[in-house]
Amino acid sequence: MAEEILHRLEEIFSRQIFNAICEKITEDFFGNEMDLRTAIVARPDLFERAFHSIFGNTGFRILEPVYDELHKEFGLDKDLTYLGRGDFAKFMGMKSVNSNTPRLASV
Repeated sequence: MAEEILHRLEEIFSRQIFNAICEKITEDFFGNEMDLRTAIVARPDLFERAFHSIFGNTGFRILEPVYDELHKEFGLDKDLTYLGRGDFAKFMGMKSVNSNTPRLASV
């Protein structure tokens, strides 16, 4: 799922801008201790916070269609919607529970 999220974000931004965003988040928010894929899986709350710190409210509008597409693709609860901060972490928690993927951090 993390690969799908990153792929969709790269499609939205283009490779060059996406790479710059990845570098900024990795350096400024993760202290070069983890990459975006690891953060999405292990710390979705931290990934979401970093994303919204860079883009502000626009970050919600950027993540919303990504969330909705993956939500449909993976057949998760249709009543769940991406309304704002914290929902991405909940979404990743739901995906984790549905796929029995171990989590490194509680959501």
